Amino acid sequence: MQLSTLSLSVSTLVREIFSDTLIYTVGRAVPALLSFVTVAIFVRAIGEQGYGNYAIIFSGTNVASTVTVGWLSQAILRFQPAAPEVGFARSVAIGVAWACSAAVVATAVLLLLTGGAGFDRLLVVEASVLLVVGLAIHTTCTASLQGALRPRAAAAMEVFRATVTVLASILGIATIRPAYVGAVFGTGVSYLASGIFAAALATSSLRTADGGADGRTGAPGVRELFWFGWPISVWLGVSLSFPFVERCVIQASQGPLATGQYAAIYDVIYRSCGFVLLPVTLAIHPRVMRAQARGQHAELRTLWLAGLALQLVISFAIVGAITFAGARIIALTGVRVTDTTLSLIFPLAAAGCVWQIALVSHKLLEAHRKTRRMLVFLVAALLIDVIVNILTVPRFVAVAASYTLLAAGV
Repeated sequence: MQLSTLSLSVSTLVREIFSDTLIYTVGRAVPALLSFVTVAIFVRAIGEQGYGNYAIIFSGTNVASTVTVGWLSQAILRFQPAAPEVGFARSVAIGVAWACSAAVVATAVLLLLTGGAGFDRLLVVEASVLLVVGLAIHTTCTASLQGALRPRAAAAMEVFRATVTVLASILGIATIRPAYVGAVFGTGVSYLASGIFAAALATSSLRTADGGADGRTGAPGVRELFWFGWPISVWLGVSLSFPFVERCVIQASQGPLATGQYAAIYDVIYRSCGFVLLPVTLAIHPRVMRAQARGQHAELRTLWLAGLALQLVISFAIVGAITFAGARIIALTGVRVTDTTLSLIFPLAAAGCVWQIALVSHKLLEAHRKTRRMLVFLVAALLIDVIVNILTVPRFVAVAASYTLLAAGV
């Protein structure tokens, strides 16, 4: 009897994972397609060199946003699925205000220090501040929708954001000079618009969580949310530092043209693999945290193993397909097809899969609050990545960066 009950429970969990994964996949299919279209538009409209500048600005802003805001979104995913007590929404609101302020300061400092002689620094900072505020609001509010197990709403936000990115970026490129700064402005507008939209939906989710607590007090405060989330936030920020470091090293040694080519291929190939595998992570993350909060350790491990197995199966298929169609994919982006650009296809596809699998592989550590151990592993990988890139990229060009990224992920 117990065995049949356990089998039924595992079967139910697996079906739920597949169901939510399918929802997130469908919801992210449109953003993935529009992301590809956006890269192709950007490369043709602002050139490979302009795209190199845009890529450095966006990746730097993304790092600043993740480090300063990511702790809150991760804490929301950890605590909201466990039906938090009254006061959780207030803690989140205060956290958003503090996180946005920190993100603006971090972005301004980062870009003023690393902007480079070719940047109109004040205009770049203004565009990046708009982008980082949009990223902050979008990230936290979408996390609230995921924490409330509302995958359809979270997926809808990504479709809306991706659509607005294309439209707003075209307008920005047409009206702002230099054109790559217009692309940053357009991207910032899209994140801000989708963040405001997501905030309206997330508010109802947080109120529902508060209302379902039967009047209990003792919801986690901002300090508790921060102390749980900051190692994960830094972990994610460090993981996003890899492309930022790679692009800075390539720009310094090879110039903006090589940076633009590498970044465009990276944004299509690496991120496409992320788009394909991320739905699995989004589906299991809140369920893993809920199982941990309820003390359901067997369910937690089943969810974790099912997520890893599903990602591995998908990875083999996606890497093979992308490697086979590599030349055609590069041509569609607008980047010139050369031996150098073709050599980036396989390592970036494999790296995109490996890093998504790494996110799931760390979920047990995250659930047991061993987040500092996660951070130590990743910082060590980043240090190795920086050193190897500095030593190899000047000699072996961008392909060295792609294989270094793959090795660091493994």
